[in-house]
Amino acid sequence: MGEGDPLDTQRYPPSPAAELAGVGFDD
Repeated sequence: MGEGDPLDTQRYPPSPAAELAGVGFDD
């Protein structure tokens, strides 16, 4: 799981910190 992964986006809401960590909506 990592960048832009469907399971990750469900567990972690899209946020600046999440995008930097690679868990969330990261293109």
